[in-house]
Amino acid sequence: MHGCQYIFSLINHLKNPTGCQSDVDLGFGPDQNTGILSAQLSSTRTLIAQETCTILSKHTANPGSRLDWKAARSAGLFLWLDTLEEVHFYLERIAQAEYVSGGGGNDRSTDKLRTSDGPREQDPAACSIFYMALKKKRLLMGLWKVAYGHADRPLMTKFLENDFSEARWKTAAQKNAFALLSRQRFRFAASFFLLADRLQDAVNVCVRQLSDWQLALAIVRAYEGDRGPAMDKLLTETVLPLGFSSGNRWLVSWSFRMLGEMELACRILVGAWDDPLIRNRWTPSVHDTFAVRMGPLDLSLVLLFNCLKRGYRSPLAWMDERELVLLTVDELTNAGCAVLAAALAKTWHIDRPDLPHPRPARTPSDPCSNDQQLQPLGSPPDPLSNPRPSSSIEAPIPPPKKKVLTQPVVPEFEMSSFF
Repeated sequence: MHGCQYIFSLINHLKNPTGCQSDVDLGFGPDQNTGILSAQLSSTRTLIAQETCTILSKHTANPGSRLDWKAARSAGLFLWLDTLEEVHFYLERIAQAEYVSGGGGNDRSTDKLRTSDGPREQDPAACSIFYMALKKKRLLMGLWKVAYGHADRPLMTKFLENDFSEARWKTAAQKNAFALLSRQRFRFAASFFLLADRLQDAVNVCVRQLSDWQLALAIVRAYEGDRGPAMDKLLTETVLPLGFSSGNRWLVSWSFRMLGEMELACRILVGAWDDPLIRNRWTPSVHDTFAVRMGPLDLSLVLLFNCLKRGYRSPLAWMDERELVLLTVDELTNAGCAVLAAALAKTWHIDRPDLPHPRPARTPSDPCSNDQQLQPLGSPPDPLSNPRPSSSIEAPIPPPKKKVLTQPVVPEFEMSSFF
């Protein structure tokens, strides 16, 4: 079900690519939002990735072309790929496509093959950032050796032959990266930061100069993995503030899932922005920079909330969740989906509230229980058999005294007084 929802939203987004400026910053349209989160929840992400590549090749300007970064970014591919092997596989396919096309048409800082005759295709500089993220320096050096006519070929071929595990060559790579930044060759500069093992500097270039946090995410996942300091910093200082400022509930939920906060990922789909559990995740350094905007409560988010909370206890109180179900059923009924509303009301499970349990009634102690042992007549009592109660244990309350009805005493008459 989740995979089909993503495929439908992808096709709808490719047919209607127009969107507001916030959608351009995110890299995909508003119809794509819940679809990407659905793809992340799917158990068939390998098949979804194959179908996504087929769909993207049909809807590009040149049908049958390779998977380049522009197409992968429009589909949010690296937001939901499952294993690290899949991330490496598709990132290498993108590197091959960028090398063949020269990276043309992706952004204003694309490095094309520069010759005396002008720009040409097959540019190793356009794919350097992807191969450096994959840590395939030797393969990239082979591409530079066959890049005849490239202005940077002699320098790059000689420079890549050095051992970059040494500190002096790492420093040289950083100096080259800063020099490329001054020439506004941002993507090529990020590859030199990766060559110098400066992952955070490469991420900063992607976020600040290229304004492409998805490219930074793909680099971090390929270079470091899903859990690391660079990933945590990217999510908490870039993606989460972007989701809060744009009112994008699914983006905040996706970020919390990547951070391992499953309860918050479920809560944000239907909760309020001023929830203390959610607002405590704000980074103080970006809290004043980004304003919070309340996002609408979409029916697709409610259905995703129902799927997410099945593996955990619901983060909402049972009264709030009951009102959410009634509101959703009312909206579906007004939209003419009475059958769907009935199915939702029938299958929705609400956790039972925690009610105080009644205290069990006290049973009278058995005088002939096993704890009490009979003592022979005339023997002194055993102090261990009947230990005296400690001072912390209250003495038993004596039973109330029974009232005995006594007949009143009537004095006898003296018979002498009647005579």
